Amino acid sequence: MKLKVQPLFFLYFLTIAVFSSVWACGAALLALLIHEAAHLAVGHSMGERIESIELTPFGGIIHYSAGASPHKGVKGVAVAAAGPLANYALIGLMSFPEMQLFLPFYFIRQAILMNAGMMFLNLLPVLPLDGGRILRRALELVLPDRAAAAITCWTGFAFALCGAFGCLRLGFLPGAAVFPAAWLRGNRACAEGKIRGRKGNPPNFEK
Repeated sequence: MKLKVQPLFFLYFLTIAVFSSVWACGAALLALLIHEAAHLAVGHSMGERIESIELTPFGGIIHYSAGASPHKGVKGVAVAAAGPLANYALIGLMSFPEMQLFLPFYFIRQAILMNAGMMFLNLLPVLPLDGGRILRRALELVLPDRAAAAITCWTGFAFALCGAFGCLRLGFLPGAAVFPAAWLRGNRACAEGKIRGRKGNPPNFEK
């Protein structure tokens, strides 16, 4: 398995270190690595053929070998849920008072905040986030693929619209652009067959 790292990945964490603190940078990096490691571990344990993982400022992108089967049904829900559950487990671990014997309190606080933020963000039902994948794979258990895709797409659109509107009300213009962009990326992936269910071409990546 190959590891690819985008240059912006380093710039993103360098920005956190400069404008916040080294502890915040380390906590953000820990949250990201734990999240992606959980996806990889569960996917590997279920027999997924992983070709490479690409680290970006927005998370990891897992590339699968050509012709490898996608995550479907219960298997897909488990792989998608692994990342947020790993962040939740780390929050629980960092909440133990004994952790202050080994780590600075500021780092523990930042680790809890970063993991909580990553967990809640990824649980939004918007593709290609984990929440969108969980919704899509769960719906495939009871609905035809086309219906599952449509419900997931429009649910993501509703959340993206609410997120963009909320950011505009708060005056956070970059955030107002991120939500629609994320929805468009996930919607385009569905249309191209990169995130499909039981019908169509198998995907070659998952967020």
